[in-house]
Amino acid sequence: MKKLALLLGVLLFLSGCGKTPAPNTAYRAVTGIDIVTNQDGKILRRHYTAPEKMQYVLTFLRLLTPVGKPDTDPEQLTENMFLIALTRSDGSRVYYRQTAHRYVCKNDQDWFSIDPAQAAKLYQLMAHIPGDPPRKNGK
Repeated sequence: MKKLALLLGVLLFLSGCGKTPAPNTAYRAVTGIDIVTNQDGKILRRHYTAPEKMQYVLTFLRLLTPVGKPDTDPEQLTENMFLIALTRSDGSRVYYRQTAHRYVCKNDQDWFSIDPAQAAKLYQLMAHIPGDPPRKNGK
């Protein structure tokens, strides 16, 4: 009986040691991506829901590496801009903006500089991944 009580005590102790999610924490998957690019006055809009297309964008966003603060005010620059809007499963949205192939900001956070080669690659990626086919009847 003592062995059973000891075993039960150890099991109860160990079951309390497992990781449990924090209260009100929900997994929010990206369910769609909208991209608007403006290159030399030409505006392109794309929408993505296909996982393989979204993965290209998400992977690149995860790999963005800040290399410093802007030396000018990116809000005043209008050349080669794009906006990426990620829609999450709970309906929330996350926004990334890039301008002048050098500066990026997430939501309303501070702008940061990125490597120009990395920025150009991101811009090319955004400009060349075809969007989902247009939806019929506005659906």
